[in-house]
Amino acid sequence: MTFGVIGCGDDSNVTTPYGAAGDARPTPDATVSPTGTFDDIPLPSGATEIGTRTEEDGAITQSFAVTSTSPDLVMDFFVGALADQGWVPVEPVGSRGANSLFGAWDRDGRRLEISAGPAPAIADDTQFNLVLLASLEPGSELNTVP
Repeated sequence: MTFGVIGCGDDSNVTTPYGAAGDARPTPDATVSPTGTFDDIPLPSGATEIGTRTEEDGAITQSFAVTSTSPDLVMDFFVGALADQGWVPVEPVGSRGANSLFGAWDRDGRRLEISAGPAPAIADDTQFNLVLLASLEPGSELNTVP
């Protein structure tokens, strides 16, 4: 089964991603309710929510933006910060599409998927999307990249 998620939101962005972790509150489409919320997921410093958090079919999705920061730097932040919190990579960060990166992590029966790419119409800014859902069964795939 494959689900798609399209990132949305306005083009307002804030500061750089490196620094203190913040509160996260993501949300999109899956089939089983995830355990927990985004509250324990670190965010890059200066990340600003854009668009509306959605919860559908057991998945939570939220889009964020940061200014003057590349998608590479955003994903580098998540690789380190999530490892420090015990998240295990299940899909290493890699290219998806022309200018986007994607990675997935698992912890305590939850799967976190992150995609990052250039913010629409704003040079040097990045939009990233967080999707939190129940861990997928082996062989399952969920396409959450916009």
